Amino acid sequence: MSDTQPPDKSAAPGPERLGYFLVRVRRPATGGSGEFAGLVERLGTGEKRAFQTGDELARVVEEWSR
Repeated sequence: MSDTQPPDKSAAPGPERLGYFLVRVRRPATGGSGEFAGLVERLGTGEKRAFQTGDELARVVEEWSR
């Protein structure tokens, strides 16, 4: 038996909408700074946006998820 509980859907405002994204990440070949950049594509629409930081990636996904 699992210790995890299924999510409580009684408080959900309505049906969920799912968004699907393809993320291509580029990292420097040398150095371990953890920096990355890349391209995120919104599947189903083909819309693409470049990002230079993790914060930019998060903003794009948040905007597309509204």
